[in-house]
Amino acid sequence: MACGKNINFLKNDEGDRLYTSLVVVLKFWRVHSGACSHSRSHSFFTESITTTVGFQSELCADWSTYQTGACAGNSRALMGDKTPTGKQDTIGYFKTSVDLNPQPATPPIPD
Repeated sequence: MACGKNINFLKNDEGDRLYTSLVVVLKFWRVHSGACSHSRSHSFFTESITTTVGFQSELCADWSTYQTGACAGNSRALMGDKTPTGKQDTIGYFKTSVDLNPQPATPPIPD
């Protein structure tokens, strides 16, 4: 069973300068011990910058609702370097493959 994968878009302020930044919280597949493994985080980070397809997240209230498919028609956001800066206080969920090289499993946003 996979752990939840999500991205949080949080609005931060630094002194008098307001900006939107991406805080990525990734929880990776369960290892045999039943705990989540974070050993692939560097691969996901690199892939999120270099990808031409991207990790498309569906915006959803929580992981349980996402798993039911109830968020399939919701807006999507791209994780990583290409994250739109207008998304704030948003949580998006996505699935990935379980092989060693991360590959997006959520279909890309249609053109």
